[in-house]
Amino acid sequence: MSKELEIAKEIALKAGKLIMDFYNKKDPGIIEDKGGFYQNYLTEADQASEKLIFEELKKHFPNYGFIGEETANESSDKKLVWIVDPIDGTKGFVNKTDQFGVQIGLARNGEVILGVVYLPALKKLFHAKKGKGAFLNDKRIHVSKIDRIEDFRVGISRRALHDKNLHMLFDKIKGKEKEYADSIAYKWSKIAEGESEVSLVKKRASKEWDLCAPAIIVQEAGGKVTTFSGKYVTFNKEKIDYPEGIIASNNTIHEDLLKLFN
Repeated sequence: MSKELEIAKEIALKAGKLIMDFYNKKDPGIIEDKGGFYQNYLTEADQASEKLIFEELKKHFPNYGFIGEETANESSDKKLVWIVDPIDGTKGFVNKTDQFGVQIGLARNGEVILGVVYLPALKKLFHAKKGKGAFLNDKRIHVSKIDRIEDFRVGISRRALHDKNLHMLFDKIKGKEKEYADSIAYKWSKIAEGESEVSLVKKRASKEWDLCAPAIIVQEAGGKVTTFSGKYVTFNKEKIDYPEGIIASNNTIHEDLLKLFN
């Protein structure tokens, strides 16, 4: 899968450059606010990024399946399937927080086997391939070894500010530091590079494109990603959302965290 990984990295960099051209404009190019109490935007940059990624992947891998947030959001009957989020953290993109990224993952028979996450405003390119480790700008990275929950640095969705149940879950982690961010790419990448220890996603709050690429990066850095009941996360399912909550951690006390939440 070396060819697939290198091409995915190249495409992520191209998409990131395109996104930054939009990001540096005064007008964020909002096409639609998808509604709800939480800002959920579709922008011109989302559409342009996914178009670029889709066309490039189809050019190089015409026989692979493709699942993307904006254009092809149903499961594929292919053995190998690209799963793409053109901008993870669109709210952060619109509000110019720098907390957004391009995500390109490849799944085989439901299991993610490689992933690329590019945070263009921060110039951070993460990649991982099953069994080969995780890297930031081509330098090997590892999760932290912190194993005391009171020392944990916690990545929290801003939704927790509006969601009582999610806020209660985060309150169970008496960590020393909490950082609010809207992008799973951003939060889980921090776990992979050892700058955070745990992040939670509430049930039915994520789709496959949100989790695919960052999941393997966390895992190959030594971390763990499961549902709240301890099941491993799979992809290219019949239904592309997750009825259970999801936890990503540095894996030092992952089982204890599951007991805490259940």
